[in-house]
Amino acid sequence: MFNIDFLKYRMFCGITSLLIIGSFIGLIVYRQATRGYAFNYSVDFVGGTEVLFKFQQHIPDSHIRDILEKKGWLNPVLRDFS
Repeated sequence: MFNIDFLKYRMFCGITSLLIIGSFIGLIVYRQATRGYAFNYSVDFVGGTEVLFKFQQHIPDSHIRDILEKKGWLNPVLRDFS
């Protein structure tokens, strides 16, 4: 019969878990200090409208952004899918 002594490795697992948790907390603090926000929530979590456009030829993002801002859409976020 195969027997694993889990209690033998409890200190190693505990320290490893604390290091991982601490590094993620450090990452959150770093991103908050450098970017001003820790998490980048998308339209799924903050609400808003997602609109998909399909064009026959490539149109620069700046041109689309200018048109949307003239129509009243403030600070549109554009993503290019090829």
